[in-house]
Amino acid sequence: MEQEKTQNNIFKAMLNAFLMGLIGCFIFGLFYFLGIISFIGAYAIYILAIYGYKKSFNNKIDKKGYFITFLISLVQLILTIIFVYMIYISNILEINLDNAFPIFFQLLAEDGEFQVAVLYDFIISIVFMIIGLITDIITTKIRNNRIQENTTINENQNSGESTEGDFTQNSSDEEFNVSESSYETEIKEIESEIDKHIEEIDKK
Repeated sequence: MEQEKTQNNIFKAMLNAFLMGLIGCFIFGLFYFLGIISFIGAYAIYILAIYGYKKSFNNKIDKKGYFITFLISLVQLILTIIFVYMIYISNILEINLDNAFPIFFQLLAEDGEFQVAVLYDFIISIVFMIIGLITDIITTKIRNNRIQENTTINENQNSGESTEGDFTQNSSDEEFNVSESSYETEIKEIESEIDKHIEEIDKK
């Protein structure tokens, strides 16, 4: 039952990663056509994919999660680069997007400059994805350390309050015992005085 629940969470996490990654794909394409550094879009694809994955596991992710999200992001990145170049070819040659698809692969196979351009975009995009991976690992580690520190501080505070409560209770018990002992001593003294008076009366 627990294993089935975990598998369902993984499938849900993969779906969330894919959907959030699509937003990154849109950012990549938008930056490309606006003339902004489009490789930031590759960073966004992976960071958003990780964010979507974490949402299914209470903001937690393990090595398998990083691998899954990187694989999903990589596929999305490749398809996004192809789609962006198809739009570019379609606009330059003034042809339909469907016709641009075979031309893209023809240029990729025959045109050396085109190969270099596509390879360059792909490699730099991968670098930005790796930067996104490293960034998330570091921020996750820092956040976990802070949570652990806060938990330790709270435990120490609770332990201190408990010790102080025990000390107060022990002090009260000691005061009560001292008072009770003093009371018994006074009673014994009074009884002793009474006995002395009785002895004096008997002597008379």
